[in-house]
Amino acid sequence: AEKKSKERFMLRKTGNLSSKIEKIAAAIEDFQKSIELDPRDMRVKIDLCDVLIDTGRLKEANKGRKIYRK
Repeated sequence: AEKKSKERFMLRKTGNLSSKIEKIAAAIEDFQKSIELDPRDMRVKIDLCDVLIDTGRLKEANKGRKIYRK
């Protein structure tokens, strides 16, 4: 469980770093992998939606917002 938690943490951090240097595809992939490891982590879901909104992918962000409310 601890290994999974560390991996999830690192994926979220690398996702945030990737988004800052405009490697959007990598950021989205990292956020999605992190969500797979812990679907209850709202912080990473918000990070993913933020990236989608910032890149004009509003339909995906809205879809994700609905899906990730679970």
